[in-house]
Amino acid sequence: MSAPNERVERALRQGFRLFNRYMLLLWRLGLGRWLSVTPTITGRYLVLTHTGRKSGLPRRTPLNFAEVDGTIYITAGFGAVSDWYRNILASPQVELWLPGGRRAA
Repeated sequence: MSAPNERVERALRQGFRLFNRYMLLLWRLGLGRWLSVTPTITGRYLVLTHTGRKSGLPRRTPLNFAEVDGTIYITAGFGAVSDWYRNILASPQVELWLPGGRRAA
């Protein structure tokens, strides 16, 4: 039997995967800018497009971000073990889907 913390983390990861699919669908439908309408309540969202470190396939991950003096900051909720974080360490070419449009970073 796995430890309670491992079960909780597994459940959180599964929940985030489902939530991320929903968020990506909204972005694809052109509703991405509406996700950041109330940033003090929901935060601000972007989609990070990156390359899978093992598969080489394009990956998209919705993330919260903050913008300070034109610089965008993103945090990794699961720290350095987040797949998107490890992917950009392996291949740092990314594209950001921001509420105002897309840009390379």
